[in-house]
Amino acid sequence: MGLTAMAITSMALAAASATTAAVGSAQQGRQQKKAAQAQAQVAANNAATAEQNAKDVIAAGQAQEQQNRMEHNQRSGAIRAEAGASGIDVGAGSALDALGDAAMMKEYDSLSIRDQAARQANNSYQQAADFTTQGNMATVAGKNAQSNGMWGAAGSLMSGGGQVAGSWYKYKKAGDI
Repeated sequence: MGLTAMAITSMALAAASATTAAVGSAQQGRQQKKAAQAQAQVAANNAATAEQNAKDVIAAGQAQEQQNRMEHNQRSGAIRAEAGASGIDVGAGSALDALGDAAMMKEYDSLSIRDQAARQANNSYQQAADFTTQGNMATVAGKNAQSNGMWGAAGSLMSGGGQVAGSWYKYKKAGDI
């Protein structure tokens, strides 16, 4: 192989190397974007589940509160019936106090149930917001990875082009081409 063939082979290998590096960089960016998109989809699914959990907690709390109020109303009815059967005036004295205490406990228990459900739902809504943020961050990271891959590819091609041009100039000046 003569010097001219070696010079051309050297420049061709430098160009091939730069092209391979560029393709690899671009492919890596695309794969990282796909992985980030998958992470974003998982986060979106988790956010939807957390939001549904919050709605379920609220519905369960409402049902539990309603059940509590009915049970307390039944107890109050039993107190009235028992007092009336015993000939006690339910509109005065200790019977009235007992009914007032029962009403107060009904309200306290009902509001406690409502508050607990609201707190649990709020936690689930916060979790959904966190998942949404994670998904958004993954989407941005994927776009950045793809962009970085393309810039890396461009850099590889420019660097390889510079090497080929430098070699060509060197061999041309030496008269080998």
